[in-house]
Amino acid sequence: MGAQQINDAIDFALPHYKDNGDANSATLFVSGLNRLGETSLSDEHAQIVNQILMNHQNNLDLLENVATLRLQHQDSEGAVAIFNRILKVDPLRIRTLNNMAMTLAELPGRASDAMKSVDRAIKLAGEDPELLDTKGFVLMKSGDLNGAEKIFRQAFNATQEPRFQFHEIMSLIAQEKQEQAKQSFRSLDVKRLNPAGLTMAERKQLETLKLDFRGNE
Repeated sequence: MGAQQINDAIDFALPHYKDNGDANSATLFVSGLNRLGETSLSDEHAQIVNQILMNHQNNLDLLENVATLRLQHQDSEGAVAIFNRILKVDPLRIRTLNNMAMTLAELPGRASDAMKSVDRAIKLAGEDPELLDTKGFVLMKSGDLNGAEKIFRQAFNATQEPRFQFHEIMSLIAQEKQEQAKQSFRSLDVKRLNPAGLTMAERKQLETLKLDFRGNE
């Protein structure tokens, strides 16, 4: 879906939500804003999003979408507040615990809270590779690079998912294990590595590593 189609969907959902206040048009509206990828909201759109938060407090999927929007706009604290609201309703919600851990890990001094969140998710769901990948991210942010490397490798060995291998490579580079990182990168299935699953910073690092580690191939 192109940007014009997304804007059309937003423009369709907005008056419908104003007239009816229903969850379907609210979901279409927020999902459209997320897909549009703008870094800020107009005053009108921000006001509607706040109304949605007030009027649909028990629609957990919708709240999760709003939290994602907050993250997109660099409002990590706002996202954490929404995640906490969700977990008060459903404290066993794995997706939210995982997203909470990822968000807290980015905030100064919140690494231990992030670890508690992902460890709780793992206790509930088992050693799901996606959760292990999140734990590796939290370990990296807390400075335990060797622990992160081991967790990323465990996730990769369980799935052969190239995104997990790429994260392991990043942990190797952070430890200045350049030769090991280079060898691992050469075996990385870049064609199967979906850029949509990477952050913008990770996409940039991937392109840099292609030049550094495969430039002469």
